[in-house]
Amino acid sequence: MASSSASCSSSSANINPQVKHDVFVSFRGEDTRDNFTSHLHAALCRKNIETFVDDQLKRGGEISTSLLDAIEGSKISIIVFSERYASSRWCLDELVKILDCKKKYGQIVIPVFYRVGSSNVRRQKGTFGTEFWKLKKNYKEKFQRWRVALTEAANLSGFDSHVIRPESKLIEEISNEVLRCLDDTFQSENKSLVGVESCIKKIESLLGTRFVVTCKLGIWGIGGIGKTTITGALFKKYSRHFEGAYFAQNVREAEKMGMSAHLRQELLSTLLNDGNVKIIPNIGLNFESKRLTHKKVLIVFDDVTDRKQIEFLIGELDSFASGSLIIITTRDKQVLINCWADKIYEVKELADADALKLFSRCAFRQDHPVACYMELTYKIIKYAQGVPLALKVLGLFLSARRKEEWESAITKLETVPHMEIQDVLKISYDGLDYVEQAMFLDIACYFVGANKDFVINYFDASDFFPEIGLGRLVDKSLITISCNKIRMHDLLQDMGRKIDREAAINNPGKCRRLWHHKDVNEGTEAIEGILLDMSKVNEIHLNSSTFKKMPRLRFLKFHGENKFKISHFEGEAFTELRYLYWDGYPSKSLPPVIRLDTLISLQLHESKVEQLWDGVPNLVNLKEIDLSYSRQLKKLPDLSQARNLENLLLKACSSLVETHSSIQYLSKLVTLDMRLCKNLNRLPSSLCELISLQKLYLSGCSNLRRIPESIINLSKLELLHLKNCSKLLSLPELPCNLFSVGNELKGIAEDALQKIQQKATSWWMKLKEETDYKYKPSCGGIYFPGSEIPKWFRFSSMGSSIEFKPQSDWINNEYLGIAFCAVVAFQDHHDEDVGFQLRCRIRFKIPSHEWYVRTIDYVESDHLFMGYHFFRGDKGGSRQDFEKVLFKIYFYNHTGAMRCCGVKKCGIRLLTAGDDFVGINLRSQQNFNSNEEEEPHPKRLKYSC
Repeated sequence: MASSSASCSSSSANINPQVKHDVFVSFRGEDTRDNFTSHLHAALCRKNIETFVDDQLKRGGEISTSLLDAIEGSKISIIVFSERYASSRWCLDELVKILDCKKKYGQIVIPVFYRVGSSNVRRQKGTFGTEFWKLKKNYKEKFQRWRVALTEAANLSGFDSHVIRPESKLIEEISNEVLRCLDDTFQSENKSLVGVESCIKKIESLLGTRFVVTCKLGIWGIGGIGKTTITGALFKKYSRHFEGAYFAQNVREAEKMGMSAHLRQELLSTLLNDGNVKIIPNIGLNFESKRLTHKKVLIVFDDVTDRKQIEFLIGELDSFASGSLIIITTRDKQVLINCWADKIYEVKELADADALKLFSRCAFRQDHPVACYMELTYKIIKYAQGVPLALKVLGLFLSARRKEEWESAITKLETVPHMEIQDVLKISYDGLDYVEQAMFLDIACYFVGANKDFVINYFDASDFFPEIGLGRLVDKSLITISCNKIRMHDLLQDMGRKIDREAAINNPGKCRRLWHHKDVNEGTEAIEGILLDMSKVNEIHLNSSTFKKMPRLRFLKFHGENKFKISHFEGEAFTELRYLYWDGYPSKSLPPVIRLDTLISLQLHESKVEQLWDGVPNLVNLKEIDLSYSRQLKKLPDLSQARNLENLLLKACSSLVETHSSIQYLSKLVTLDMRLCKNLNRLPSSLCELISLQKLYLSGCSNLRRIPESIINLSKLELLHLKNCSKLLSLPELPCNLFSVGNELKGIAEDALQKIQQKATSWWMKLKEETDYKYKPSCGGIYFPGSEIPKWFRFSSMGSSIEFKPQSDWINNEYLGIAFCAVVAFQDHHDEDVGFQLRCRIRFKIPSHEWYVRTIDYVESDHLFMGYHFFRGDKGGSRQDFEKVLFKIYFYNHTGAMRCCGVKKCGIRLLTAGDDFVGINLRSQQNFNSNEEEEPHPKRLKYSC
């Protein structure tokens, strides 16, 4: 039996700073890998417990360093003692290391005696002891250490499989014990979070011990006060107790940067554990939210400024299962009232004792100040007024500095009013060199939330040494980098913008960055960047003198409704311009004053451009061209010198008839977007030269008649979108790496069948080669116009379901999965923006499988849907399991399962290793249409594999 007090106790105050896993499992692979240990691992993972299990089947020599690191980096070790555990010196070395970590770090150790008595382990008796004593001859030096370790581990309180039965109950009790131990370690893990523990206790008291209904908790306070830190600790402590958990960071910034849809997708995918979640505006969200109604979830919405942000992300907050907890952090209490928060907790400033501890840890690396700095420390504490961010930044800034520097800094602080506490952060800014200061101010004014790689490219083109510079800013706590995005606290951003703005108050000629619409002026030689929201300004006239005095301009962004009128551009060239973004650019071409060889990004949305430039300019630094919705663009310019171009975005350039032949030189191009280019009638045969192309968007190119045969050579192409290409008469052979192909494809059923057979062959070969069946179930499908079920499907029926008895040849062979087919129609639904989820269910006598296939769009005519689903090799059943099979295909939308329209006919074929197509060269195989032509039909969908 388990003794929780013993197993979760810690004998050491030392905390391992390298913790990476919750649990490490030590076991004898030959005994328990494919049974008890695998089930235990799965149970722990279901409870969101980060578990390390060594998957290496071959072991020899000394235990690896990585394995020792994994043991040391775990909070808990579970030792699964089995009869042959002690026959492995590898296992015994693991055991010694585990007990060493128990003594050194207080690691929790839980022994499990699986079909072996604890006394046999303790005394090395019985079969267990026999296996162990065989090692004595060859490992005399280690043997005694191993004996002591076995005895010590066996004396710990643990779990006995002879006492707790069945195994499912044993595994559940072990999992619950691990959860309880992890909860007990929470306090020691969070000692570095000063002041957080007391806040969590107050919140727990506010909430009570149980959530009978969905509870909405609001956490409210000023910026930098610690709302996110406290909420993060709560999330870490309780997330394992919910069926789904997600922390939506910085909701306000996501909305500002246009990333709300991405955040919503990630949130729903995580909560539903479904990477295929697809959101269709106004409809998909309702459906996906409905899937959550039976799940107990924990969701954090961080930094919310409006209730609508939450509604966009998840819908109504009252639609979750009882016991769910929704946490909202905000600076505005009214937001919580509007969200009908059940409880509101206001985060107060740190108490003086906690403020002293936090500052001391940052400044002195200990919990209290050095004696000779005591008086100066208290002055800092008084000035910071308990704001954690200010305490941390100031502490790090003053760390390891002389008293004279402290006194100078404190004197400087006294000149900054308390009401503008963010200004104290300028002290860290003062410690940067000129280039680092310029990078910080650029980020504060332009790049908060921007992609790190783009920012690096921009700074690199500006000779700012971005790799070392960004590292310095991170070290100074002036920025953070999360999910490859540049982040900056609001107080720091406000400080940076204030620094830049104040530089021009007394001397406008020194103004370097214009980012506020009220600061727009005639321009000076010092200006390096302009960011202007045109929706906030009146009409502006630009002429030859507008930019004449801005030779140092590096960044130019006009966004929003265009209000510029240009007479002409003349004068000296912009020799420093790196980034040009101009919504509604009003001229027919770029003026010659813009030096193209310095640009890294050119974005002219909804412009009046007809042709960007003449000639063959040097475009060596250009990474991106975005001319989306430039409806007057008639042809592309020569891009032969844009050898580093990665993204070419031409969406809705409706006057564009063809691409330029120079596109063949864009060997680094990753994305080519030509959606809604309605007059585009062909693509160049040199398309095959785009060897790095991964995404090709052609949907809505209604005049496009053919895709060049050379597309087969685009080995990296993953996405090809061809929806609504109504004049596309044929498709060539496609690269086999494609995993997303547009829906509106004109094809022939036999080609889809051939693809299914090819995949079945590949799947069968993998199962033959592998014995542990690591392959995940695989499914897929495609649909196209059609109204008849091909004869290849052995069983067919009117309606959406089939019930039948398999033939004996199928029962006697190893089954791989199924191929299925359905004639679908939505004659009773006319909303073309709606998508429908197709789902399938197959039920044998005993086992049952259900899976989501894909989302398809509304179609007016009958369409034929073909798909497949391959099972894992270890899911096979006995012959009796297949005496009766029931197959059903159905659709969902935002209202639930659809009954008024959908499936007219359906068919199914059971795929087995005995099918005559397996192992046959499918390219030479006769197809299923008796009228098969010798040459491939021009309308067929083909793949290359």
